[in-house]
Amino acid sequence: ADTGLRFVQSEMPAYIIHIAQLQLEEYYDSLVSFPDILDESLVYVTYFTAVNVNSWYELSKLNDESSSRQVLFNSETIQDYVEDGMRYIPISGDYKFMSYIDSLTVTDVYELAGHVGFLNGNRLFDYMMNAWIKQRLPQQTGLIKLFSYDLTSGELRRVNTTGLIPLDE
Repeated sequence: ADTGLRFVQSEMPAYIIHIAQLQLEEYYDSLVSFPDILDESLVYVTYFTAVNVNSWYELSKLNDESSSRQVLFNSETIQDYVEDGMRYIPISGDYKFMSYIDSLTVTDVYELAGHVGFLNGNRLFDYMMNAWIKQRLPQQTGLIKLFSYDLTSGELRRVNTTGLIPLDE
């Protein structure tokens, strides 16, 4: 209880990260294949299952009424493994379109949840690190480069995105 009070009364810069919403979304998607480039009328559609984990986080500075709350969004997807294409059938000498689907399992979804937690923890760190860097750079007109800290190797790398999408309120 004393630790919480010390955190709230801290003079050091501190942030509150609130998990605003987590959404597990299952849906069907399709893969459209045109296996015969000479006959575009041959179209094959393979349907498969996909699962999204959508995450919304609210980031606000502690004890600072002047700062606004920032909402950050991320979505990660897994899907059935799908392989399709034309196969040669030696017995008949013909080609036949075949598709193979390796379906998702409950274990796959649980592993996705753990993976999303790990990724989003890293992404929140990267987002805050890049915001800290941006605040300390002199005003400039050029693009600000983004960085990501790799926990495995301990290296700082350039990236194109932090993986979190800031949403306007």
